[in-house]
Amino acid sequence: MKSSWFIVHSSWNRVFLLAACYILLPIAIMGCASFKEGCRGLLGTSTKVLEEGRKDAITKEFNYSHKQCYEIVRKALVKQEAYIYREDKTKDMLALYVSDSDKAPDTTPVGIFFKELAPEKMRVEVSSPSKYAKELIANVVFSGLANPLTLEKKKNVEKKEEKDEKNKTKMGY
Repeated sequence: MKSSWFIVHSSWNRVFLLAACYILLPIAIMGCASFKEGCRGLLGTSTKVLEEGRKDAITKEFNYSHKQCYEIVRKALVKQEAYIYREDKTKDMLALYVSDSDKAPDTTPVGIFFKELAPEKMRVEVSSPSKYAKELIANVVFSGLANPLTLEKKKNVEKKEEKDEKNKTKMGY
């Protein structure tokens, strides 16, 4: 009867095992961060270009707590039907795609970074390789932060309009 570790000692299995070690060992030595970022780059969800572009970001400061600021920005983006593809709480960022039209397959990444300056003071940075996308999203985000009640009012008006439409449909109009 052959022992169960005979499998490791056969020549083809040994070659396979050694090849796997030579491939996996460099990955383990390099660390998972670069491997993860490489995979994200292949999948189109990398934020490296956004982080590198922070030096050219459009920035503005607001008097909100971190939580308030984050929620207002998120609501403004959801209101605009932005596609948020990554939320990274450790980097304090939101990453989204901007497209010229609904039919266009081309998308441009935009990153929104949050930096707490004081307990009730936040800096918001909007970064993108595209000047147009950066300015567009900065306008949406900064308008939402300047007028957070406007977002809530618009949301309530839209809900009321939806209810009115449902009532008209029920009544046969």
